[in-house]
Amino acid sequence: MGAAAGRSGRARRLLGLATVAVWAITLWGWFRLPPEIPMHFGLSGRPDRWAERSIAAWCLLPAMATVFAVAFGWLLPGWFAGLARSNSKLLNMPDAERFRALPEDARVRAVGGLGAGLAGIALAVDATIGWVMFATVRVANGEWQLLPMLPTLAFVLAIVGASVWMAVAGQRAVRREVDRVA
Repeated sequence: MGAAAGRSGRARRLLGLATVAVWAITLWGWFRLPPEIPMHFGLSGRPDRWAERSIAAWCLLPAMATVFAVAFGWLLPGWFAGLARSNSKLLNMPDAERFRALPEDARVRAVGGLGAGLAGIALAVDATIGWVMFATVRVANGEWQLLPMLPTLAFVLAIVGASVWMAVAGQRAVRREVDRVA
């Protein structure tokens, strides 16, 4: 197993645990919610839309996090490898001309590390949603007046950071494979 595959496997396991944690927070919060819950927060962190407590309303964000985790952690990496094998123009890689000139095994290696990056993005999304679920329970019960924006912003910046890291890592992987073949 290559280094990229090892990183992707560890990232997927961590992502699986994070998704379970989001659902644990969701379950924990369900039993603490009052009859009316905040459904949206304004930029100040104050709730600006409320709804009756319902399973559908409460589980929407965790369900979206789960779909995101499955897509980014498992489905997309396999799809990218298939696109690399077929040398598809649908795969938008840095330095596309040199990437497409690589032999099949080198193209697959170049996209192999993207799995860890995609899982990292999904992990940051899971952490953000877990935080929002936890904070929503606190606000719904009147323990907090608003959703604290500093931690929320930090989680959003983690998503952006993971995305930038993945883009840079993809470019380096292509350059590494071009240099290896040359």
